[in-house]
Amino acid sequence: MKNNISIIASKYLLFLLALVGQCSCKDKEPLKTGLEGKSMPVFSMLLADSTTYLNSTTFPGNTPSLVYFFSSTCPFCRAQMKDIVKNIDDFNGSRIYLIANSVGDLKAFENRYELGQYQNITVGMDSGYVLQDYYKVNAVPYLAVFNKDRKLTRVFAGKTSASQLKQAMAL
Repeated sequence: MKNNISIIASKYLLFLLALVGQCSCKDKEPLKTGLEGKSMPVFSMLLADSTTYLNSTTFPGNTPSLVYFFSSTCPFCRAQMKDIVKNIDDFNGSRIYLIANSVGDLKAFENRYELGQYQNITVGMDSGYVLQDYYKVNAVPYLAVFNKDRKLTRVFAGKTSASQLKQAMAL
């Protein structure tokens, strides 16, 4: 009797592991925001040095971009950034804008991943909370993908594979 229960339990466990494995390999579905196809709103970005501001109208045009909302204390955000940095060559020809809610988050994240060495990554804070309000960001990581014309194409909530982000940016 114990052997039968043991066999059934091991088969059940094997089934669950296979199911989890399949789910983890599957690409994430993008969120439907109703803002797809709309232009990136104009906003000011305070950089990690806490004195320099950039305006989104001065962002390089004709290149896809990723706006990544994060918190330095979020383990999923750290895993997301680690994946992006590991696959940084996949993001050549595109721009990545990391947005946090505090200057402390900016500096900690920039230092932890040595982001200053990447020409296509800018770390800052949306000083007027324009983007957070417009896109209704209520959790991190939150990743908004824009095409070369600065039109929103996809939004992902939660950790998303670098390969899926690259694919979304190619659209």
